[in-house]
Amino acid sequence: MKFLSLILALGVAPHAAMAEESQVFVEYHAGSGSVSPEFEWNTMVTIYQDGKLEVQFCDGYDARTPTCRTRRGKATAGSIEAIRVEVLAADLLANPAADSEGVMVGGSNPGGTVVIEGTEVAILSEPVEADRARINAVKSKIEAALPERLRRYLYGN
Repeated sequence: MKFLSLILALGVAPHAAMAEESQVFVEYHAGSGSVSPEFEWNTMVTIYQDGKLEVQFCDGYDARTPTCRTRRGKATAGSIEAIRVEVLAADLLANPAADSEGVMVGGSNPGGTVVIEGTEVAILSEPVEADRARINAVKSKIEAALPERLRRYLYGN
């Protein structure tokens, strides 16, 4: 009986911990584009609803290599709210930006998603010209939410 109780307790514990984790608010990425492996890099930023954030920066094409580094930080409640307000002010929930049909060549042009009211809103890397100002306003709020020491990873370290 004790063994069964232990098994049940261990099986429930991870689910309780997952229930306490904060939901993803922003996923934001940047990268070098298509270049030779020795010059390739990519960055993934995750900001949670509670302000915790992670920045993963990797050199090369394989995210499982020892050249990947993960840094953690905290976004302020004010910066989280500024992102939310900017997405709503840009009307991206009701009127999503259109993706450019051109193919970006090289360079770091970040993009990602923001979750507003349970809906993922695309923050496009290459929106059409008419939507560029709306998207860039949101991008600037996302980048401003990162602690200064972590912003450098968005542009290749």
